[in-house]
This record gives sequence, structure tokens and C-alpha cells, in this order.
Amino acid sequence: MRPPSQSRKLFRDPPQRAFDFFPGKEYIIRIVRDCPAKIKLEPDGKMTDLRMANRLLPVLALLAGLLTASADVDRAEIHYTGKFGGYFYHYSVPEGTLFSVRKTDPEKLRRQAAAGSVRIAVAPLPVKGPGLTSVRIAYQATLLAVHLSNPLRNVSSAQARALLDDHHGSWRTFGGPSARIRLYARAAPELPPPMMNTEHQPKQLQRPRTIEQPAPLGPAQKPETKPLPTIRYSRPLRVQTEDDRRSFILLCADPLGMACFDITRYDEDRIHLLSVDDIAPTLENFRSGKYPLTTIWYLTFPEKPTAAERALIRFIRSRQFAAMLYRDGMLPELPEKTTNQKPVTSNQ
Repeated sequence: MRPPSQSRKLFRDPPQRAFDFFPGKEYIIRIVRDCPAKIKLEPDGKMTDLRMANRLLPVLALLAGLLTASADVDRAEIHYTGKFGGYFYHYSVPEGTLFSVRKTDPEKLRRQAAAGSVRIAVAPLPVKGPGLTSVRIAYQATLLAVHLSNPLRNVSSAQARALLDDHHGSWRTFGGPSARIRLYARAAPELPPPMMNTEHQPKQLQRPRTIEQPAPLGPAQKPETKPLPTIRYSRPLRVQTEDDRRSFILLCADPLGMACFDITRYDEDRIHLLSVDDIAPTLENFRSGKYPLTTIWYLTFPEKPTAAERALIRFIRSRQFAAMLYRDGMLPELPEKTTNQKPVTSNQ
């Protein structure tokens, strides 16, 4: 139980975390302070009313948010596809505004934009709608690399997608020997860290028996033998690594290996980066969209945004947002002031 001095301070300065996203937080504080059931500290230090008020704070916050939702409050709402939702945890919502994030799919986003219910969106295609403008914000691509002694220099887009998406292909597919491809790729961030299992024997055979552990009575039991797994050389052996640095080290020591890198490794010259459909993975081909394994991300926003929407657009096009994209393996686009990029407008 808190002393009376701390109790008065807690009631006088209520916690602000419950009111961060509600513009009516000042009304909540006033309601709590002017509540008829005020705090009465008894001589023995009881705080029954204070506990009740603290329980009512989240409920009052929700009610105040519902009451002020219909008021004229500046708000910003963004629709996104892919994994862009986690970036907005770092967005500082301006005081007195509302902000919401909605995940959707490209087809649903297209229908909503045609109906005029979307104002700001991040998608792999420019969203067309009345009064909307689209600009590029990032590029995402998969690069394939081989050892320096490997003569392979080009693959087709069908072979690359079969290797990456369908996990099908061997070195014979690319005109090489009848050998299995060891594909080194960085593990997905939502998966646990990769570990190498070195236990090749059953656990009961790893340690010899001692005097304190005599053999069981009866006939000797033969250990269960399991058939060895069938190795399919038509499927690549996918080796998940901690990061691209580890994939690079393993590839340099494996002449029959192949590695997957993100777009940020496009200027790597210590290994051979493969061309896809005779198109080299260069910055010019990424920006023009010629490289087949490229995905271009667009930011769609209204031509006349509100103050809350301008703050959100400024955050998406800031250096902080670009740094987060680069850390996740995407190449951010430069701002309009240093590029000749023209916005894609739609008057439909």
C-alpha cells in the first residue's frame, strides 16, 4: 500500500499512457478531478476510492474517445500491404490528432481507392483514385550470386522463381554437373535463430553405461534403426544464415553454392552477381523496372492533404523512415529535390 503522500500525487498527476491516442484527455482528467466520489484519506490510510478511480481511468478514456470521434478532429489513416505496418510504431502522432493503420491486399485497396475511401497508402503499385498522387519510396529485389570459379553468369526469370519460390532446381538445370545446389539465404526475421544440430546418434547411445546404471534384465534390445532420408538432388539445400555477411562467407568457401542477397548488395564485386534474362542487377535497371525480380513500392497521398496527413507524409519520406527500409533490405528512393521523379497523378 502506498503512503498517503504518494497517493495524492498519483491522483493529482494521473498516468498519461492511457490518453496518448485520445484528443479528449484533458476532459478525462477534469472528469476524474471533479468526480463527486472524491478521495477521502482515512486516518488509517485506506484508499478505496482511489483504487476505484484508477480502475475507471481506461473506461473514461474509451468513452472520451468515442465522444470526441464525431467532433471535427484532424486525423490521418494509412493503408498498406506487405510488412510496412511495423515502421509506424516509430511515428510520433502530433498532439490533438488521430492516426490509424490498416493492412489490406492490393485488390481490396484498388476497390477502396476507386470508391474514394483511401487517401494515403503504401503498395507495390500506384493506387489510382480521384485527386491522388503516387511517388516511389523504395525498391526491393532479390539478387543471386555464385562463387568466383563458377562459370554461370545468367539465368532466366522462370528458373530463378522456380528456385526461390518452388524450391526446385539443381546445377544440371543451369547446364552444370549433376549436383545439388546449396542455397545460402538469410533467415526470415520472424523465425528463431538458425542452429546446427550435431547430434547424429540417439541420446541413449551418446554416453556409455556405468556401474550405477546396470543393463536392464532380459534379452538385449536392438536399437531402433530408421531409414536414411532420401536426398533429392532436384531440390536445393536451403541453408539459413544469420545475416548476409554469413551467407557471403559460406559462398566464398563453396564452389557449388549459390547465395541470395537483398538489393543493398547490388554493388558487390567480390562475387559474381547473376543476370536475370540478360538484365544485370544495376541501379539503373532497378529504377526503370527492367530487372525481373524487382518490386517498386509507391506512396499514394492526396494532392491537398490535411495537417495530420502532411505530418505522416513527411515521416514516410524522412531519413528515419529511409534508414528503417535500408536495414530491412530495401533501397529507399531519394527525395524529389534531388531526383527527377515525376508524381503519378490520377483524375479518375
